[in-house]
Amino acid sequence: MTEMTGRQRLHAALLGQPVDRVPFAINAWQWYYAQKYRGTLPPEFADCQTAIQFHKKLGADVLTRWDGQIKGRAGLGQYVRFPRCKYTVEEFGEPMKMPIITAFNSYQKLNKVRRTLETPVGTLTQVWRFTPESCADFEEQFWVKDWERDYPALKFAVEDRSYDYEMSEYRRDLAEIGDAGIIMIEIPENPVKMLHWLMGPEKATLAMMDHLDECLEMFAVHTQKTLEFIDGVCARTSYDDSPLLMSNDNLDAMLMPPAWFDLVLFDHYHKVSERIHAHGRLFAVHSCGNNWDIRECIRDSGIDMMEG
Repeated sequence: MTEMTGRQRLHAALLGQPVDRVPFAINAWQWYYAQKYRGTLPPEFADCQTAIQFHKKLGADVLTRWDGQIKGRAGLGQYVRFPRCKYTVEEFGEPMKMPIITAFNSYQKLNKVRRTLETPVGTLTQVWRFTPESCADFEEQFWVKDWERDYPALKFAVEDRSYDYEMSEYRRDLAEIGDAGIIMIEIPENPVKMLHWLMGPEKATLAMMDHLDECLEMFAVHTQKTLEFIDGVCARTSYDDSPLLMSNDNLDAMLMPPAWFDLVLFDHYHKVSERIHAHGRLFAVHSCGNNWDIRECIRDSGIDMMEG
């Protein structure tokens, strides 16, 4: 068989077609940024200025969900818009040794990122903190601290959220990847994961137990906005460049058990998979845990691939 390019190899593997070798599609983005931050990149990779360059020099088939993102990173997404609210993002805290990109944020000078959303019915704030010891960042403060106080603003934010289709980063990174691979397009997360981002897993779980009707109402709005985003990105991209649309859900049977899946996620995933398939694309979900107990739920809802 003729040697394939990374892009050809990944396309063939996704469709179950013959390949010249098993794709080597590692996810070493965080490793690269951590070594770069610490000054410990191996000498042969010291000249790599981006994670894409590193993966290409390593000989990997590039399958990225970090780079080229149209909605942007960090749960809500870098390019999220709230037409009826005032939304601000600012860095604060301690100086960074050097700028760094994580899976969720870009830290240019300081080690914390604060997002503030001023709605007509209340103000919500969120804080991320970069930790040098892990070279990763974590939510230090969630948007919703108290359900009774923050629910009106939460509901307003979910209903007001929209996205710019920011294509410049996508086109730039796609050009850098070339025929070495493809970009997975991240779509808005599933409704339960949305609540995890907004409240934290513990409070989100309690909210679904104590305020299910209110949650389901927000979830329906979120699903509709996800479908609209899918239509928008598929109209602006091609199958050849991005055959996979990925929901960054950290799907896990402990936090999203069969009962929650059947009650909330099945309908969402089924609608999302149908819409993605109607555009001729494939649907991936990010896995982050043991999914054995929801394996049949995953299969029946139309998800094509678990990514991790």
